[in-house]
Amino acid sequence: MSEGKHNVDKYPRNFYGQKTPIRLQPQSKVMVTVFRLGGLLYLIYTRDHQPPHIHVKPSPMKPEWELRIYLGKRADGSKDNYGKSFGDTEILSGKIKASKIQEYVELLAQNVEQAWEVWSSIYGND
Repeated sequence: MSEGKHNVDKYPRNFYGQKTPIRLQPQSKVMVTVFRLGGLLYLIYTRDHQPPHIHVKPSPMKPEWELRIYLGKRADGSKDNYGKSFGDTEILSGKIKASKIQEYVELLAQNVEQAWEVWSSIYGND
């Protein structure tokens, strides 16, 4: 894998690879793929909750594990109003090695502006 920014999809897509419309019906819940990298999906769910975060999992359906990575403040990744900084994590399901978690946070750090663009297009600027 080359160093620096990875070549990732620039447009939000659902897990079927289709471009995802941002204007959704209020009852809709969709997984918007921020990017795919190394066989993993970096996702934002519509109708999710604050603080800003990304879900990481190996597959969209019945994944072995799921990880939440917080984005912190947009300007610098410092603690937001919820006390979360960029890179704070929670394992939502399954088991995952700490070294892998750090790797996934580092991949997100290389694409954090793209993550913020998608988050803001869904939830507005916070």
